[in-house]
Amino acid sequence: MLNRTLRSVVPVGSLQLGLPFAMICMLFTLSAHSDVLTLHFEDIEKLLASGSPKAESVETEFLLFGAQRNLETQWSNPTLSFDLEDSESASEWQVTLGKHFTRPFSQSDLRNGWRDRMQSAELTRSRDSQVLLSEMQEGYIRLRLLDEHLDKLSDLKDLISTASSAASSMQEEGVLSGNSEALIQLTAFTLDSEFRDVQGKRQRSDAVWRSVMGIETDLSLVLATPIKFEPVKLSPADEYLANLLDHPRLQAQALNARGLTRLAEAHGNTLLADIELYAGYKQFEGDVSGLVAGVSFALPTFHQYASEGRIYEAQGRLLENELAILQIRMKEEIGSLTFLIENAQPTLLDMSSRFDSDPPLAESLFYSYREGSISMDTFLNGIQILASSMEAYYRDLEEYYMNILRLESITGTELIPVTS
Repeated sequence: MLNRTLRSVVPVGSLQLGLPFAMICMLFTLSAHSDVLTLHFEDIEKLLASGSPKAESVETEFLLFGAQRNLETQWSNPTLSFDLEDSESASEWQVTLGKHFTRPFSQSDLRNGWRDRMQSAELTRSRDSQVLLSEMQEGYIRLRLLDEHLDKLSDLKDLISTASSAASSMQEEGVLSGNSEALIQLTAFTLDSEFRDVQGKRQRSDAVWRSVMGIETDLSLVLATPIKFEPVKLSPADEYLANLLDHPRLQAQALNARGLTRLAEAHGNTLLADIELYAGYKQFEGDVSGLVAGVSFALPTFHQYASEGRIYEAQGRLLENELAILQIRMKEEIGSLTFLIENAQPTLLDMSSRFDSDPPLAESLFYSYREGSISMDTFLNGIQILASSMEAYYRDLEEYYMNILRLESITGTELIPVTS
């Protein structure tokens, strides 16, 4: 069962700002030894917020974008100037205060454009945080299923080891041929090889998952939430499609495209694109003084800002095209995922009941062989079939939950089965 807490999506970055140690300790359960971490499925989001370098990167990217917005929209500093003209016949000096204005008649479009892009960045941060959470949930499920697969393979290895010991005794008594014992050893070798393959996959997945979660490699990790097959009830695909435009990724793309269009309009206005005003006090020869004022503006000779406007315009069109393609792809993915999830459930339900039977099917095969109800060949074939079926079952079960999490990410709907 997957124990999951229903909650609204909170950007990981918003939780990044220095959680107190006492609060961090509440996020997960430590055993009596400080080098053992027991982690439940529902704790992943909190642990991500407290120490994941990837979550910190998501927040940093947002802060960098905000700094860029401030740089592009802030007013320039005023300038204080002092000029002195001194010659044999006369001496003059002046003090002026000046101010440079860039695109003074396009500030509204400029600020509105960056406001749209900033809102887009906020949605992107929220989506990236949710994608990161989904990836870490996928990793948790993958590791937990690999653990269970290893446990099942270990049980098969133990049965073959017991059968091998019995076969050695029977061979010494002349009841069993050497070929039969060789077949047992070959079956044991096959199981050992498969066990090592799954073990290697588990170690690689664990290393990647820990690095993103921010969990030290020398910390012993216990994943406490068991992952079993649970059917999930899906809404019709049309219902998911109706809410697709509310997806943060699509909203972010649309806002970013609109913001770029406004920036293109702001930069495209080259009339009086740069203006500088100054005013001050001037001292002339012979105790004559007065005020001085002036204005200067750039001639639109080389159309610098018009070129910048065309760049923003092109970027906006590219985003609009990408948005149209993304909508089509997400619609197709919703249909594909709902089909895969619904069609996988009957087979997984049947297989899960077989693998969770009491007594286990492998033990039933061994008891039948020991009591003489089935031959050794039948027993060994049954073990090999069972090992192959396990591999297919855990692969399909992992893919089943990956598809559910992907559909969750697209639709924003809680789908993972929840138990109390």
